[in-house]
Amino acid sequence: MQNGNFETWASSTAPHPWAPASATLNQEATTIKEGKYSLKAKVTTTSSGRKGAAQVIKNLPAGTYQLSAWIKVVSGQAGLFVDWPDSTGGPKVGVTDWRRIAVTYTNSSTKDVLVYLGGLQPFEAYFDDVKFYRTDTLGCGSNNFCPTTNINRQTMAQWLSWMLGLDTSPFNPADQNTWAANYTDVPTSNVAWKETQAITAAGITNG
Repeated sequence: MQNGNFETWASSTAPHPWAPASATLNQEATTIKEGKYSLKAKVTTTSSGRKGAAQVIKNLPAGTYQLSAWIKVVSGQAGLFVDWPDSTGGPKVGVTDWRRIAVTYTNSSTKDVLVYLGGLQPFEAYFDDVKFYRTDTLGCGSNNFCPTTNINRQTMAQWLSWMLGLDTSPFNPADQNTWAANYTDVPTSNVAWKETQAITAAGITNG
């Protein structure tokens, strides 16, 4: 996932690469969980379907993942959804202070997956610190660790970036001047593109 901390904006209404889904999206610099900005989403329509902010994660490998976000609701209810229309929906929160919610999603085969921040009915809410990461690599169940099971390099890039606390916010897919590396097999749509850039910039890898 790209720009889950909403620090990169093409304009004050366009958090790259998030797209509005029957919603108005705005950059917010006052009501934030961390960093300089959060996302403010507002939906007024009662038409059917998911509404809010959406992002496509390209070529997501098979596995089990968790989508989490900090949400502060002004009105209505807001939550998380993965892979619409074959959707896994998470808990929704009503009017409250910042609250972290999460949903688990299992992908049976490599494919593009659509992530939504929002809800089904009109709402107004702030979103920040959105994360999407694999959880089946945290152990493999039945009291086993599966020490000889392989993991792929993009997952390792995510692990290293998160464990070392590397800052991914400087890397903007729309601006080649911010890139640490231009790997031909890691397009900007890759689920771990920012983390790959971060570990490259930190000198951990050069390919």
